[in-house]
Amino acid sequence: MNKHMLHIGEFLIRRDLIENQPDRARDMLAGMIVVRAELQWVSNAILYTAIHPDFDQIEPGELPPFYHAESEVDAVTNAPFFTTKFKKWCRA
Repeated sequence: MNKHMLHIGEFLIRRDLIENQPDRARDMLAGMIVVRAELQWVSNAILYTAIHPDFDQIEPGELPPFYHAESEVDAVTNAPFFTTKFKKWCRA
């Protein structure tokens, strides 16, 4: 293993989630070292590049893989994505 390999990945968080559910956005960013954040105008989301132990290791110069948020869904109400609790990051 290369000692310079980092656990780095990219992911999107929608602006409406950040604005309307800041506690959930904080849960999603817990333990992250954000190295870049860029507004994606078309998708109305922030594209993050961050270091996190759950992300796969990549070699220096390698493009970071993309991740998506996995959330818990209420089995009774079948609540939609934006009202559920963040669970973990999964590689897309």
